[in-house]
Amino acid sequence: MRTPGAIVRRAVALMALCGCSTSEPAEVVERLSAPDRQLSARVRPASGTWDGLSSPGWRSARMGPFYDVGARLPTRADGALALGIGQSPAFLLTLVAEGAQSAPVADDAGRAIYRAAWPSTDLVFVASEKRVEWLLVLADEHAPASFAWRVTLPSQLPTVRPQPSGGLVIADQGGTARLRIPTPYALDARGRRRDAELAYAEGRLAVRLDTRGLSFPILLDPAVETAVWQPKIVPPGPRYSGGMVYDSARSLTILFGGFDRVNRLGDTWQWDGATWTLRAATGPSGRSSFGMAYDSARSRTVLHGGYAGAGNLRDTWEWDGLGWTQRATTGPARASPGLAYDAARQQTILFRGY
Repeated sequence: MRTPGAIVRRAVALMALCGCSTSEPAEVVERLSAPDRQLSARVRPASGTWDGLSSPGWRSARMGPFYDVGARLPTRADGALALGIGQSPAFLLTLVAEGAQSAPVADDAGRAIYRAAWPSTDLVFVASEKRVEWLLVLADEHAPASFAWRVTLPSQLPTVRPQPSGGLVIADQGGTARLRIPTPYALDARGRRRDAELAYAEGRLAVRLDTRGLSFPILLDPAVETAVWQPKIVPPGPRYSGGMVYDSARSLTILFGGFDRVNRLGDTWQWDGATWTLRAATGPSGRSSFGMAYDSARSRTVLHGGYAGAGNLRDTWEWDGLGWTQRATTGPARASPGLAYDAARQQTILFRGY
């Protein structure tokens, strides 16, 4: 026979395993999101996010080219969620959760939490100016595997259409996508990821997750985000008549120089497919209208000539991925030459210019 103390210890252990009550919902979300670096960053404490139950995008309410995503939360889980572009009524959807309990909202360091919004399920909202997501924490096998919301579309966002990826876009009267609902996905207690099914029909948004083979607790992550293209990071400044080549040995795109209508630039940047990085501010003097090619045999970017404002240049430089080296100073003085690498002969060829 087990002693009362052993029974209590076993109960506490089981509760800790399922995340039912020994951990705060926000702590469970942080733990389950850890395998996903981007999601983990979005769920970190951020006090003041839900000031007055409104999201950062609601408060900024900018109707400019990037269309901040705004949300105003209900005081209870079974209330109406207002969500859309800023806080303009003509661009706000209303979502009401089906089968939700009347759970009150509480704030935990910028995470809005509805405890037991559904059986064995906590609801946690996080947000930025461009994204609002609601995290469903499924504690055990008694939690629902599907969730639905009744949706009222506004006059200026009358259309919901599916994407090949499994997500949805919400479009304006001209058919332009303004909001996106990405394919929801789940992370289980062992860090395994699984996509959920997303569907919209006749004013009803539904999310369904196949929980077979997953370990509880499970984090399910529907979201709404802006569908307008945005710069991934602050890129190099505006310019023209610069040079750009692809460095196949290092899988990087290299950008040098150009003219910004005031100065001829001498900066070197690289693009890795996700991020621009300033690699050098020294090397060839600032210039525009030069020739640039990539020597694949020697893994070097070759630069020649150009215009510096007081005349054409005749110097030749090479970039080896770490720095510039001057190779010649007596080549032909040219602006806007054609420069290309002849792989068969392993030579860089210059043609014309002025």
